[in-house]
Amino acid sequence: MMPAPDIMVIDTRGLRCPLPVIRAEKQALLLKKGEGFTLLANDPMSNIDIPLFCKKNGFAVTCTRERDVFRFEILRK
Repeated sequence: MMPAPDIMVIDTRGLRCPLPVIRAEKQALLLKKGEGFTLLANDPMSNIDIPLFCKKNGFAVTCTRERDVFRFEILRK
């Protein structure tokens, strides 16, 4: 499934912990209420680190997985 054209996609595939969550944090802190982005990652720790970051900082996150790639949809509430 392709993201909507106006949604930013950050591709962190190939990067290892802690880089995917650092990239997620950097972008998430720029969001205004109701804005979001997609982050792609294949580091297994991302499936723990990114949802934890979002929960601690009040962002909504959904995660799907296709083979070895996690797809996070992150939204500022």
